[in-house]
Amino acid sequence: MKSKSKVNIETGELMNVIHQLQIKIIKEDDLDNYGFCIVNNNKFIFLNKNLNEEDSKYELCQILSELPLDTIYLKPRIREIFENFKNGK
Repeated sequence: MKSKSKVNIETGELMNVIHQLQIKIIKEDDLDNYGFCIVNNNKFIFLNKNLNEEDSKYELCQILSELPLDTIYLKPRIREIFENFKNGK
């Protein structure tokens, strides 16, 4: 697994991907489990509200890298970031 470090992607770029995938982010206190789920055809990503911005971006990249992203347009640099996460680089 990739060690947590600074992710070279802007928050706005991540939010654009999340918007294109029609995913809603839910931030809650003290979440032990986080990740992606679908409930009644609605897509959600659950994140711990107490994560700092860099850790949140890292977790979002990790989660998004596991989803099928071939149906949306991604800049090559952003696609490479997700591929690197998926491949554990």
